[in-house]
Amino acid sequence: MSATGTTNAVFAMREVGEELQRLRGRAGLRQDDAAAKLKVSRFTVSKIERGRAFPTDRQLKVLLGLYGADTDEAAALQAKIAQGRSYGRAWWEDQRYRDLFHGDSYRYFYVEDAAERLFHHAGTYIPGLLQTQQYNDLAEHALSPEKTIKLMQAIEEEIR
Repeated sequence: MSATGTTNAVFAMREVGEELQRLRGRAGLRQDDAAAKLKVSRFTVSKIERGRAFPTDRQLKVLLGLYGADTDEAAALQAKIAQGRSYGRAWWEDQRYRDLFHGDSYRYFYVEDAAERLFHHAGTYIPGLLQTQQYNDLAEHALSPEKTIKLMQAIEEEIR
């Protein structure tokens, strides 16, 4: 994978969030229940589960106990968080660069950074099956400004 460490941190946050959400669902609890136990807002729990932030060590301990996670699940989550935190922040998250982007559009850099392949799409490409003589004649007619003007004049006369 071509992703840098900073992108891996984002994916680690997402994986941790998804796992915590899975554990909460298994325990039959709502985000409000977890938020009450943590003494935070439901938004904070949502932010963690959506992979926007890692839980603090205290929050993780409380959540794992509340969700009834076993030692293997707890160890895997702690390792993933430690690994994710070790990556650091991306250059585009620096405030002096974030001010250059509208809203949170800078987050698309994570997707670009993690890309493994590049696909190119050109709207003007014409598949071979459409390249018939009749198609070429119509395309040439449409692309010729003089013919387009004459066609528009003819259409206007017909309308009158």
